[in-house]
Amino acid sequence: MSTVDRVATLRVVDGGVRIAGEDLPRLFNRFERVEHRETSHVGGTGLGLYLSRELARQHGGDIQVESRPQAGSTFTLSLPLVAPAEAEPIESEPEQAAPRLHIVGADAEADAESQLA
Repeated sequence: MSTVDRVATLRVVDGGVRIAGEDLPRLFNRFERVEHRETSHVGGTGLGLYLSRELARQHGGDIQVESRPQAGSTFTLSLPLVAPAEAEPIESEPEQAAPRLHIVGADAEADAESQLA
């Protein structure tokens, strides 16, 4: 079994519209869209952040968000870096003969027709 040595962190800073504090808990909910007058023209289903967080959590990590007035939002993805387990030797399979291929060219069809006539 492998162990976690370190954590990789990726931060995405969005200097655009600030997310209101009361909307932050809903941000990662499935099919949840935070409505804002400046982003009402942006389409979507409300699945992107939900799926991103679920995928991160399935890999032992998480996504967090922080939003401040006049500073936008910062999304932080953290994933564990796992030390590789000791590899077991791979047993090689016995070699098998390569399959034989019969290649028929364009002239073979004409030859077959002339033999039938």
